[in-house]
Amino acid sequence: MALKQETHDIWGTSLYWGFISLRKGTELYHVHPTFEIDEKLRWGISHIFRLPLTSLGVCIGKWKTTHSGSEEEAILKALSGRDLGEDEWTRQQARTTVAKNSSSLDDEWKLVDVLGLAE
Repeated sequence: MALKQETHDIWGTSLYWGFISLRKGTELYHVHPTFEIDEKLRWGISHIFRLPLTSLGVCIGKWKTTHSGSEEEAILKALSGRDLGEDEWTRQQARTTVAKNSSSLDDEWKLVDVLGLAE
């Protein structure tokens, strides 16, 4: 979702804000975790508002806690992604199987559409 993000603490609080570059077509509002991979190693939940007709977003959030561990562990946590639900994981595996066994991209998309695997 995010291409780049830099946060700024709001002095005297556990709140932060920042600008973020988003992919085109991203929702106007969504919630996404933010992980700090420099010292303090905190994480928080960002509320992200995309400015209409742009790919620029404004995020506001609250740091939850300090990550107990090394910088390497914080980076791995930040890169881990989100947990997929069982249904979503099954659909993703089915799409992967269809992709491996299709002779052309057109055939793949037709089969994914017929099976209802498109998101």
